[in-house]
Amino acid sequence: MTEDFSDLVRLIRSLQRLEGHPDCFGTADHACGQTECAWREYCLRSDGEPMYWSEEIQ
Repeated sequence: MTEDFSDLVRLIRSLQRLEGHPDCFGTADHACGQTECAWREYCLRSDGEPMYWSEEIQ
């Protein structure tokens, strides 16, 4: 079963903008400088590797 997270990713990115952070959820490439972002732990795994959400979401 393939899950499509595109609506969830768009929602989180909208919330990031409202919180004053860049709307970068799901785009980290092994590093994230947004330590105060409420969504950081869902964007990166505990080992610092990116979680792979539905890429290609603009």
